Amino acid sequence: VDSLFLIDRDTKNVINSIYFNSKHLPTPELYLSGQANGEKIGAIHNTLFVHYPADISLVVKFIPQSWECEIEGKVYKGSGSVLTESVLSHVKKLKTGKSVYITCTYIGPDGISRKTSSSFVKN
Repeated sequence: VDSLFLIDRDTKNVINSIYFNSKHLPTPELYLSGQANGEKIGAIHNTLFVHYPADISLVVKFIPQSWECEIEGKVYKGSGSVLTESVLSHVKKLKTGKSVYITCTYIGPDGISRKTSSSFVKN
């Protein structure tokens, strides 16, 4: 059960409260420096973001915790939202049209850890 409180700005008193059951939110998408699943990337794209696409008007904060990146069969792992220099170096050497696969573990507003994945194409 979740709750929503309406609070008076001046007095800070609770004016009203609503209790409700919440369902799971839709799965957000993984972006690499603004590039969406299937889009082209280069070695300058290094930051992971997890959020809803523009057609879902919910503003929800998702925090990337860790990631796993596969390039040409080699797997890299890291924590946080920034890819390591070794990943960027491999992307830089990658031939145009080759794929980069990333799975990100993130935490949503409910505190639950989940995973989402995207693939990108070297430009």
